[in-house]
Amino acid sequence: MTDTCVCCGRAVPEGRMVCPGCERKTEERCGQVESWGEKLVELEERAKSNSHRISDLEADNKALHQLTASVQVLAAKQQTVEENVQEIKRDVKTLKNIPARRWEGVVRAVVTAAAAGRRRGPGGRPCHLPACGKARPGPGGAPGGRQLLLHSL
Repeated sequence: MTDTCVCCGRAVPEGRMVCPGCERKTEERCGQVESWGEKLVELEERAKSNSHRISDLEADNKALHQLTASVQVLAAKQQTVEENVQEIKRDVKTLKNIPARRWEGVVRAVVTAAAAGRRRGPGGRPCHLPACGKARPGPGGAPGGRQLLLHSL
């Protein structure tokens, strides 16, 4: 009886179970299996590295979300500040106009008083204000009854 290869069924020399061709293929496969082991170790190392990177990215992502929330709060506060500044500007404008109106009133009073001092009364006679201490004779120049006449300003 002849011995046959357990892999392919060809005749093999006595005392052997695998033919030389199948033996070479098996050795090649074993070499591949060894390289598979190396590849598996590399993949495991890469997976660990990727896990660390993912953890770092998750922390960065969380920080980014917190920063976004903070920026939204700051934007809302800035809008409020801007509205307050606009209100303050309106108030300052109003306050600046108050002294101007007062000053205009003072100037108007001085000019009116100066103009009133140069006016003439009815009949072309000069009219004196009571502050100067002089009085104009009353209507018809009646003796004994002196009357003060004031111009309306």
